[in-house]
Amino acid sequence: MRDADLDAIEGVAWLDMDVCDPTLFSAAFHPTARIQGYRGGQWRGLTREEFVGHYTQLGSRAAAGEAFDMRILSIDRAGRAAVVKVGMRWNERDYVDFLSMIRRDEGGWSISEKTFFSPT
Repeated sequence: MRDADLDAIEGVAWLDMDVCDPTLFSAAFHPTARIQGYRGGQWRGLTREEFVGHYTQLGSRAAAGEAFDMRILSIDRAGRAAVVKVGMRWNERDYVDFLSMIRRDEGGWSISEKTFFSPT
């Protein structure tokens, strides 16, 4: 039987992947979250505000006419900490994301770190 924490972790991961509503998108990330990784060999590092601003400007996948292609590849959880590995296609690029999450006393699960890689 699934538990509420696993459902909540998956829900936060899906919020991160479907950029539609800036309020919902930003709710997936803790205010101190960092986003960093490599895209096409170039390192990128963003604050939560920079990341949310950039991706909400792009709009939803549906508005861009892109098919929704995201898969949760794995979830590893220990108590109040979890890591979700996600594979996705976005903006004509393939990505693998590692979403480090923590469950706080107030606010539930949120992403504290997003580390990503895209070869192109």
